[in-house]
Parts: sequence; structure tokens; C-alpha cells
Amino acid sequence: MLRRKEALAYWLVCGLSACARSHGEITPAPIPPEAFERATCRELSIMRAKAMRTLIYAELTQNHRYAEDRTRIFGVPTPMATIFGENREAEAARLKGETLALAAQIERAGCLERSR
Repeated sequence: MLRRKEALAYWLVCGLSACARSHGEITPAPIPPEAFERATCRELSIMRAKAMRTLIYAELTQNHRYAEDRTRIFGVPTPMATIFGENREAEAARLKGETLALAAQIERAGCLERSR
């Protein structure tokens, strides 16, 4: 009987370790620059600015979730944000991928050379 309780406690602790990741640990989603090839330089610039602004807010929210998941109750890490909150990992990954793809398309389209 004692073994079962120890095993249950072990699995509960392992389950609690599934916490939100910080924004630095999230890898960008693969988005091909060709997805934006029909856009003009001005449109690319506006889309990139919007994506970067939204990315900053998503990363701030994700870092807040990360910090909340590191909260300890009686010395035990408790993933309160993961249990009760919305995770922004997918959104942050998508926005990271979009900003990289937009930057690549801006360079491919020669938009930087035109602005000089």
C-alpha cells in the first residue's frame, strides 16, 4: 500500500512539472517567406510591425504564465497558470515565425535597398 502512495506522489510531482515555457524557450513556427510574396514593401513593413508588436505582448503574457507556474505552495511548485490560464506558446511560436518570414521577404523583395 505504501508503494502505491509513493508512486502516486511521484506521478503527481512529474505531472506538475509540465509548466509553461518562457518565451526564450519557444522555437519559431516554420512559415515560408513566399506566403507574403504578393505584398508590397509598404504592406510588408506594416505587417512586420504589427506582428512584432503582437509578439511582444504574447511573450510578456507567456513569461507571466511561466512565472506563475514557478509559484510554490508549501515548497512544491504549483503550475497555477497551466491549470487555470490560457497558454500562449502556439501564438508566440507563430508570431516568431511570421516576423522571421516577413524579414526574409522584405530582404528578398529588396525593400531595404529602396528605402536608402
